[in-house]
Amino acid sequence: MSYIYGKGRDFYPLYRFPSKPAEEFIRSVEKRTGQLTVIPNTAINTAWPGELQISIRLSNVACVAEGNDVYGVYEFKPPLSEYIEKALEDYRVPVMTPDSLLKRLAVSTQNCFAVSPDSLIQTLKKNKVNYAIVASLRAVPQMNTGNVINTMQRYFYFVEQKYPGILKLVHQIGNENEEPAWLYQINYSLYGL
Repeated sequence: MSYIYGKGRDFYPLYRFPSKPAEEFIRSVEKRTGQLTVIPNTAINTAWPGELQISIRLSNVACVAEGNDVYGVYEFKPPLSEYIEKALEDYRVPVMTPDSLLKRLAVSTQNCFAVSPDSLIQTLKKNKVNYAIVASLRAVPQMNTGNVINTMQRYFYFVEQKYPGILKLVHQIGNENEEPAWLYQINYSLYGL
C-alpha cells in the first residue's frame, strides 16, 4: 500500500520483527564483549541526571523481553564504567548478571526473546530509510478490536531504548481513538550514526 500511495517511491518493508532466543543471543554477545550487566528497564529513573541516563542507554548491547518486562543488557566501558557503577549503587538499582537473567527466563512461561537496538537501527541506515510509517493496522481486518499488527511499534520501541529521541514525529493522521497513523523522521545525526 505504501508503494502504491507513495507514487513509485522506494520503500523498505519490515515484514517481521528480527528477534533471537535470549540465551543464544546473550552468549554470543558475551563472547564478543566480556562482562555484561543486566538492569530492568523499570529501574532506570527519568529523574536521574540526563548525563547518567544517556551514558547507561548508550552502553546498551541488547534488550531482552520476558512478556511485557524488558531488561537492558549493558557493557560499561572505562572511563564511564566507574561513574555508572557508582551511580547504580547510590540509586540502589537492582542489577543482575546475564546468568541470573537466563535462569529466570529458563523457567518463565512468557514469550522471551532478545534483540539488538544497534542491529535494528543499522538495518534501517544501511537501507537508506529516513522516514517510517507506523500505522494502526487491525489484527482483525473486519473490526476494531483494539489489537493491531505491532511490528513497527515493537521495532521502534527497542530502537528508542538505546537512542531516545531518534524518531521525530513529522505527521499524524487520526487521533488516538481513530486508529491513527504516524510518519516519523529518523534523526541518525542526533547520535552521530
